[in-house]
Amino acid sequence: MKIPSKSCYLWCCVSILTVTCFLVTNAIDLVIYNTSTQPKCKEVERKAVYGKECGWYAGLYRDVDQFYLKGRIAAYKIQWFNGGWSGWFVPGVNDIDIKFNIQGADCKDFKILPNTMRRWWSYFYDHTHKYVICKDS
Repeated sequence: MKIPSKSCYLWCCVSILTVTCFLVTNAIDLVIYNTSTQPKCKEVERKAVYGKECGWYAGLYRDVDQFYLKGRIAAYKIQWFNGGWSGWFVPGVNDIDIKFNIQGADCKDFKILPNTMRRWWSYFYDHTHKYVICKDS
């Protein structure tokens, strides 16, 4: 049996060390922790809700999504009557409607006061819409 030369032995050691270093340094940023408490998110498209959920146009409340959908809307879009879609709105960031509630209204779920601003999701009542909803596991 032929014994490998010192250069071959050295090359093998350096190769193994290089591969080991590569694996250790490139695997160090992998998540190895339990992420089961991270909310699960999905995109949903649904038709207008009409009179079933009056709270969507009740003002600038941030918990309407939690109340009706049992989750947090991360972003949403409105389909206009001409078939086109709005851009994405993010609740509390870029979603204050250009219209406002002129007068108060009866809503069993949320107080609708006169002269109050509202979110773009107020159009959920009579427009098809899409949203990304995140719910706790």
